[in-house]
Amino acid sequence: AIAGKVRDKAYAETFRDVAMPIQDVLLRNGQIADIGCGAGALMKFMGEMVPGWSNERRKAIVGYDFSEKAVELVKAMEFGGKVADFRTYCPNGDEHSFDAVVSTHVIEHVSDDERFVTLLRALVKEGGTVVVATPWREEIQGHFEHVHAYTEESLRELLSKKFGSVKISRNSRDFVAVCAA
Repeated sequence: AIAGKVRDKAYAETFRDVAMPIQDVLLRNGQIADIGCGAGALMKFMGEMVPGWSNERRKAIVGYDFSEKAVELVKAMEFGGKVADFRTYCPNGDEHSFDAVVSTHVIEHVSDDERFVTLLRALVKEGGTVVVATPWREEIQGHFEHVHAYTEESLRELLSKKFGSVKISRNSRDFVAVCAA
C-alpha cells in the first residue's frame, strides 16, 4: 500500500478470518497489537467491524512495523504505532500489554520464526489470543522474499511450543492459526 499497490480485496477473506476470533476484544475496546502492520489495512478492517467506532478508540490498536513510513501512515489514521524490527525487537515494557496480538503475512519472512513466536507470546496478556496468518506452502514455493513455508502440521508444531491451544483453519489462500495464551 505504501508503494501504491493495494491488495485489500485479495486479503479480505484472511482479514475476516483473523479478526473474527478477536471480535470480542474489539467490541470491548481491548488492546490489540498488529505485528507487521504495513500501512494499516488490517487495522482499518478491524476498526470498521465495530459500529460507531470513534477515532479515540482506534488507539486501542497498535501497529508495529520496521518501516517508519508505515508507522506514520497508521498514526495518521489515528491508530497507535511503533517502529520495531521483530528480527531484533525486545518488548521493552510492552510485555503482556495486549488482549490480542495479530500477525498477517509476516512469519514466513522472518528467519528465526521460533524467536518471532516467542515475541508474539511475550506481548499478549495471559488468557489472551494470538492470531497468525501465513500462505499455504504450495502457494509460496519459490517466492524470493519468503524464508519459510509452512504446512498445517509444521505451523501447529511451531506455535504449540509457546501456546497450549492452537486451532488452524485454511481459507482460499492462507492458514489462520488462533492460539490461546
